[in-house]
Amino acid sequence: MAVLAAIIFALLPSSTSPTEQNSNEVYGQPTLTLVAPLVASACTLDNTCLVVGSSSGNGTGVTTGEVATGSTWQALSLPQSNSATFLGSSCWRSGCIIYGSTINGDLLWRYQTTTNTVTALTPPSPSASVEGLSCFATSSCAVIDMGAGDSAPHFYVTTDAGSTWSTPVSTPFDATSLSCTSRQHCLATSTTSAWSTHDGGLTWAQSSRSTGGLLNLVCFGNSCIARDSRASHNQLWRTSDFGTTWTSTTLNGKNYALACLSADRCVSAGANHALTGAISRINGSGNSAIAVNYFPNPITTLACGTTRCVAGGLYSLALFKP
Repeated sequence: MAVLAAIIFALLPSSTSPTEQNSNEVYGQPTLTLVAPLVASACTLDNTCLVVGSSSGNGTGVTTGEVATGSTWQALSLPQSNSATFLGSSCWRSGCIIYGSTINGDLLWRYQTTTNTVTALTPPSPSASVEGLSCFATSSCAVIDMGAGDSAPHFYVTTDAGSTWSTPVSTPFDATSLSCTSRQHCLATSTTSAWSTHDGGLTWAQSSRSTGGLLNLVCFGNSCIARDSRASHNQLWRTSDFGTTWTSTTLNGKNYALACLSADRCVSAGANHALTGAISRINGSGNSAIAVNYFPNPITTLACGTTRCVAGGLYSLALFKP
C-alpha cells in the first residue's frame, strides 16, 4: 500500500479540495485517504456529491466515504458493515439511497444533506443483495432485491426514504438495472431482456430480448438510456418507447459508468486505449470526448445532479460541469 500511495500521489495534484472544472477539461484529485478504492458515487438534485469506497475481505473489510457540498471534499462517516459491496445509488433533492450487499445480505444506506449523515436502513425482507434501486420523487424509491434462498426476486417501494417499505411483490426476473418515473411506471433490465411495469410491480411485460445486461439505466418519461455490460463496454442503448424498441450507439474506448442530467444530456466514463480515465459528453445522439487529466486508472463510478457530476476511479476523483 505504501508503494501504491507513493505512485498515486506522484501522479496526482497535491490538493484535496478540488474546484469544479469547466466543461472542456476534468482534473482528477487524490482521495483523502487510501484505505479503500472508490466503488460508488451519488449526487443529490441540489448537487451535493459523495463517493464511497470498499475493500472487502474476510470479516469486516474497510469502507471510506467523502462528500462535497461545495467544492471541498470532507470525510463522511459510514455505518459499520461486514464486507460491503456497493452497487449503485439513486437520489432526490436532499438525499440518496446507496445499495448493494454485505455478507449478511442487503445493503441499504440513506444519505441526508440536512444532517450530512449516512444511516443504515433495515431491509423489508431477507435477501442476499439489492439488484436495482430507483428514486422517482422526494424520499420515494423502488427496489428490486435478489430474494432469499429459493424465493423469487422482490419489488418494493418506500415513500419515507427507507424508514418503511411496501409489501414485497415477486418479480419474474433477476434485475441488472432499474429506473422508475413514478411509483407505477418502472423499466428494468435483466441479463436477457427489458421488463416494464405500469401498475407498481404487480405485473411485468417482457418488452425486448435483444438488450440484455444493461446497466446504469435511467429514464425521463418514455425516453431511457443505458450502457452495455458485455465485454466490449462500448455500446450505449436508447429507447423512446419505455423499452419496447432500442437503438445502440458506439463510443470510443471502454465505458464503465453512465449518468444523466436530462434525457438529452448525459456523460459516460471509463478508460481510453492507454487504460487511463476517460469521459464522454453525450448530447442527444452525438457524443464527444472531454479531456481528462490526472486519472491514472479507469473511471468506474459516475453520478450527476442537475448541474454537476462526480467521477471516481481507484483513489482518484473529480467534480466537473459536463
